[in-house]
Amino acid sequence: MATNFTSLRNSRKSLLAKLADEVKKNTSPQRGADERFWKLIVDPKTGIGYAKLRFLPAPKNEDIPWAKLWSHGFQGPAGSWFIENCPTTLDGRPCPVCKENNRLWNSGVERDKEVARSRKRKLTYISNILIIEDPSNPENNGKTFLYKYGKKIHDKVMELLEPQFPDQQPANPFDLWEGCDFKLKAQKVAGYQNYDKAEFTDPSELFVGDDAQKEKTWEAEFSLSEFIKEDQFKNFEDLVKRFQRSLGGDVEDRLTAGEVIERESRLPIPTPAPTAKAAEARATKSVAAPKPKEVEVDEEEDDVKKFFASVIDED
Repeated sequence: MATNFTSLRNSRKSLLAKLADEVKKNTSPQRGADERFWKLIVDPKTGIGYAKLRFLPAPKNEDIPWAKLWSHGFQGPAGSWFIENCPTTLDGRPCPVCKENNRLWNSGVERDKEVARSRKRKLTYISNILIIEDPSNPENNGKTFLYKYGKKIHDKVMELLEPQFPDQQPANPFDLWEGCDFKLKAQKVAGYQNYDKAEFTDPSELFVGDDAQKEKTWEAEFSLSEFIKEDQFKNFEDLVKRFQRSLGGDVEDRLTAGEVIERESRLPIPTPAPTAKAAEARATKSVAAPKPKEVEVDEEEDDVKKFFASVIDED
């Protein structure tokens, strides 16, 4: 890890391989208004949003320039919301929601799968960024913020770190000297926020020739490790109680750490309504019984944004 600005500069060539290794390994941000976080402003009429930013390297005494978090956000049949960090973020620790989702998914019943999809984990990343151009809020230009983003944007980062085609050279978008500006372009597609047109520019030096300004920007970064500390996650027993409460159960009907809520599969399907992808899957499903498998819940962030965007404010 970089302990001073000189070591950051000298070690940056080795960071590309390190980040590529990190992404091959199998974090929810703070709730409420947190002024450290920057958010893209989208025109409510056109659904269009634009800004130019620069991803920054890992902050002092940290190795990775992003925090990776899993979270759950859904409304139970009793109307109570379950909004919690998923403990699988911490080295795959057990989670009662994931446990029940897997049971429902493996039942082979499409209705059970629908319930599991509505409660799936959501993948989020957090990085430090420098705002280069924010047309909606020019006062943000030149300032450092935390930025919360999903799998689609992270995939664009990975395309730079590990290009798929032989005519492409790998680049580290988090590098201060040879990184890339990121043009964040948002638009509405089928009612959802879409980032397909977002793109990185060619590599360029940030604050050309001015290492003092680079160092000042690096020093202004926020810690990322705080988002994956132990105190950000409830233990299994407490999550079971919260989960049960969201399903309308009596909190005093205590569940042991190894139990799941069997009656859940008989309750009405929690809001929101299933996504278009789920509806299409039901319309084209095979008559053959599906093979049991672990439910995959890391779909694009836009797939679940609508149903708890009003509870968790994020891109």
